[in-house]
Amino acid sequence: AQRLGLTKEKKPEKVEKDIMAVIPQKDWTGFSHRIILFGRGVCSARKPDCGQCPFNDFCPSAKNL
Repeated sequence: AQRLGLTKEKKPEKVEKDIMAVIPQKDWTGFSHRIILFGRGVCSARKPDCGQCPFNDFCPSAKNL
């Protein structure tokens, strides 16, 4: 969520609050599952695969990695 520019927070409670502000409530559960799988498969903490990322063109972190 931080890499994608959805939040600048580090504490889980604050990250959650920021995301809840931009994602419609009906999509919270699905978004949570998708962002977890995205983090495991493409944008891992230690070695993000920006070359395979579908958000590469607008991800603020892709330019810094």
